Amino acid sequence: MKGLNSRFALIALSAGLAVLLQFVTPAYAAPLPSSVQFKVDKCIEALNDAASELDARNPHMAREPLRVAKDRLNSIKEYQSENWDHPDVVGARTRYEALEKRYQEAQAKQDASKGDAEDQLKRLAAFRQLSTSLTYPEDIVTSIETWKGAKALIDEIAESGTDVQLQGHSDYSMTKMNVEVWAKNRDRVIQNFIDTGNQYAQKNTFRETEWMQKADTRLADIAKVLPADDSRLASAKASVAAMRTTIRQEQQERAAKVFMTPDRYKGKDAAALRALANKAVATKFPKARILKTNLTSTAWGPPEGGLQWTDNTRSAVEVRTTMYFKAEIAAKEGADVMLHRVYLYKEKVNGKLQPAKSYVVGSQLMLEKNVK
Repeated sequence: MKGLNSRFALIALSAGLAVLLQFVTPAYAAPLPSSVQFKVDKCIEALNDAASELDARNPHMAREPLRVAKDRLNSIKEYQSENWDHPDVVGARTRYEALEKRYQEAQAKQDASKGDAEDQLKRLAAFRQLSTSLTYPEDIVTSIETWKGAKALIDEIAESGTDVQLQGHSDYSMTKMNVEVWAKNRDRVIQNFIDTGNQYAQKNTFRETEWMQKADTRLADIAKVLPADDSRLASAKASVAAMRTTIRQEQQERAAKVFMTPDRYKGKDAAALRALANKAVATKFPKARILKTNLTSTAWGPPEGGLQWTDNTRSAVEVRTTMYFKAEIAAKEGADVMLHRVYLYKEKVNGKLQPAKSYVVGSQLMLEKNVK
């Protein structure tokens, strides 16, 4: 009898637990009916579209998918209300409410900024002529202030959210594109300068004369457009410095192979000819200190020339002949010793001898130990 009572007690306990679990476990833990799940899926799909448009700051494009999502939820509430509190339905409802709030805030922001958009559109007209054609650093310096103004306005538009309202206007789209293209071209020009400097730092490579002549000026231009701590500025300086070092090494190597032609003239007027040759160097290089002068011709050359027009009008003729004499002068200016080649010349016009003159033909770096 006692065992029978225990068995009845166990059965009663099991039945009680079953009843309790019926109230504790939600009825909607089971999967949704297919018709309701279809509506939830379509609702989520529409909400995803709305979220994408809001992320792209296109609230006007989010209105329709939000409407579709709301219609799906209203249909569940009206015709399948027993599923209204199912976790999947609650999740869709919560997300809809959040996106609807985002939409209302974005729309209000756009409405409030309508006047700003009109003002910004007028200001954009000032940047129609922003040139993105950049070839050298000096081109960057010329246009950077215009670019800064245009970029500041584009950033202002993005910050205020009026870019959506301005998307259909060419002044906005073109200025935005030009700001981006200008920045890319600026970076390209600076990198090209660095790469060229590094290339020219290689020994015995071809170097464009104009580029080397303008390297310091263009380096200064780059310093004007980059922050002092920008690594590209340091790289540009390093590339030019390396190029200068290599060029100096090459010059010194060539200078070691440069020698003066021996002095050959034995005439009594040698001192006067040296003085005339020195005058040419002193005139062209006033800071140079002459180390040695060699008269490399053994005598004046034969007369050259003859009958010729006196000027471009060709209204008269004369007989003009010229005799040449060669000299070499080693002169020091700063740390460099240069070998200057000089021509002395005497002209005879219609039989009358003119005073002798001189001029520097060319100059070449040499080593001071080779001055002999």
